[in-house]
Amino acid sequence: MDVWWIGLACFVAIYAVATVWSRAAARRAERAFPPAGQFVTVEGASIHYVRRGAGRPIVLLHGSDGFLQDFAMTVLDRLAAEFDAIAMDRPGHGYSALPEGECASAPAQARLIHAALADMGVERPILVGHSWSGLLLLYYAWRYPDDIAGLVLLAPWIYPGRLGEPLLRALSQPWLAQAVHPLFALVRPLVVRWFLRDAFAPDPVPREYRRQAEALWLRSSRQLAATARENSGNRSALAGFSPALVPPRVPILISAGGRDRVTPPLAQARRLQAEMPHSMLTILEDVGHELMHTEPDAVIGLVRACAEAAASPDAAEPAPGAKGAPAPRDRARELVLRFGWNATAYQILNPQIDLWFAADGEACVGYVHQAGVRVVAGAPVCAEERLGQIVAAFETEAAGAGESVCYFGAADRLYHALDAAPGHSAVAIGAQPSWRPDRWQGILKRHRSLRAQLNRARNKGVAVAERSPAGAAADASLQRCLAEWNATHAGFELHFLTEPIPLDRLADRRLFVANRDGEAVGFLVATPVPDRNGWLVEQIVRGAGAPNGTAELLIDGLMRAAADEGCGYITLGLAPLSRRAAPARWLWLRLLLAWIRAHGRRFYNFEGLDAFKAKFQPDAWEPIYAISNEPAFSVRTLYGIAGAFTAGAPLAAIARALVAAVRQELRWLRRPPETRALE
Repeated sequence: MDVWWIGLACFVAIYAVATVWSRAAARRAERAFPPAGQFVTVEGASIHYVRRGAGRPIVLLHGSDGFLQDFAMTVLDRLAAEFDAIAMDRPGHGYSALPEGECASAPAQARLIHAALADMGVERPILVGHSWSGLLLLYYAWRYPDDIAGLVLLAPWIYPGRLGEPLLRALSQPWLAQAVHPLFALVRPLVVRWFLRDAFAPDPVPREYRRQAEALWLRSSRQLAATARENSGNRSALAGFSPALVPPRVPILISAGGRDRVTPPLAQARRLQAEMPHSMLTILEDVGHELMHTEPDAVIGLVRACAEAAASPDAAEPAPGAKGAPAPRDRARELVLRFGWNATAYQILNPQIDLWFAADGEACVGYVHQAGVRVVAGAPVCAEERLGQIVAAFETEAAGAGESVCYFGAADRLYHALDAAPGHSAVAIGAQPSWRPDRWQGILKRHRSLRAQLNRARNKGVAVAERSPAGAAADASLQRCLAEWNATHAGFELHFLTEPIPLDRLADRRLFVANRDGEAVGFLVATPVPDRNGWLVEQIVRGAGAPNGTAELLIDGLMRAAADEGCGYITLGLAPLSRRAAPARWLWLRLLLAWIRAHGRRFYNFEGLDAFKAKFQPDAWEPIYAISNEPAFSVRTLYGIAGAFTAGAPLAAIARALVAAVRQELRWLRRPPETRALE
């Protein structure tokens, strides 16, 4: 025991000394090499940049483990003689920060850089990215294709290699990076020198650049977490994105060194060019990874060539439905994976839903026609700043067809966008629980009964693992689970946003399977909510042999995976008529919804579903609305909503359901109390 206590005391002493030393070293570095430029604040975070020159804007973004000096010390001044040249510390690196609770994923950085450039008055720049920024810029071009003039990718790192992913994914958690950083700081200079030697090979490392890199790189836990996130090979935040989705009208020039040890051109640049045949690739023989330092003339030549291509762009992309344009659902999917913020955004791709596109093809609305009402699935899918414009265009077309519009399942974003719009009324139809996955472990620590449920399933031999959706349709045990589940939930068939998901239509989704003795006893399907870097739990299926706690264990599996990947949002979807929602303004509607909640239990267990979702202790309950473009909700609108869910015959559907009500009631009474909430 004495040896253990001595060892612990030594560790504490070393850790304390390392903490003091690392903080002192960071302060010395910041005094020796203070910020070189200006700051712009975005979402409460300061973004550091240097801006020189005039003309077409050129934005220069460094790779991982880098800073704006990669360009400021090499090509910035020469580019400033011809262009408005801007070099940035990317969010989380150098002197740039990330918003509280945000991780250094490509979607988060793209959003912050886009907002920063807008605040700086930069319009349609050419983006130049080195190494990891190649992936960032391709995502940026996919997300904001109309806001850029072209891309120059220098030694791009697009495809993850075989790195120490588990360790790096762990270090991407800010709390762990903060705990480890003092000890890491002891070996940091050696790590930086080792990387620089590989990055510059076969050339030497410039002395002044090495001094600054050794002082400023990874000097804080914030930088360590951001770098670990980028280098982990994790691409979960990019669900649905691939370079091939970048519109061909965007000029893309790629250059790589033939002797690059960090991003070998065969595995990266050549593979990227094969995936994007409209791009142009140049391989520089006998050159390494740091092209800005070793081949500045070639880099400047690429920027000039891209500027020339941008000055005479190709014809605009055809509108959806035109000859040569993507199929409407393919186009809608692309928009959903760029702009999907509403939790139900992906469900507009259900085959039963009609699609409307804006004239420029950059916005989409999914809806069904019922009783003279266009019942919209959630909200328009578009950039947030265009919501009002798209709503006006869609409602104008609907009015021309003699139809009103109701946005069913809309969240706060649309509600606030229409709050001041005349002629709209809203009613809260329920509430939607949401979680930040990085807080899940804290919830489990506080929730003894939830831990007991998880342990109950584990003790029965249930284990949860994520599986590729490919091949799910051919898995007999999954099909059996689905058939057993459907057999107990066939009393009242619903459509619209509640369509069951066939196992052969799991593209872009995630599949978590609960196995027991080698057989699936349940599974969970999660659907992307891309603009929130999150997932909607769209379906939880339990087979007849699933022990109690299986559903909880499936949710736990998703939460843990999402936390490891830096996802920022998980929701279990709408709890209809939840008491957490504000009551309707109109007395007749309040009375009707109260009656449905009290007596609709025979068809849909509102209370049980609400209680099931609440027991996971959400971080927030989001109000969900039905918003109609009429001054007050009408009976016609309510009938249209009912028709959307019953495929056009609400009264007939209710009559059919009454026949099954007695069976449902008897089955309910036979079920153990703890499982009733799942029906």
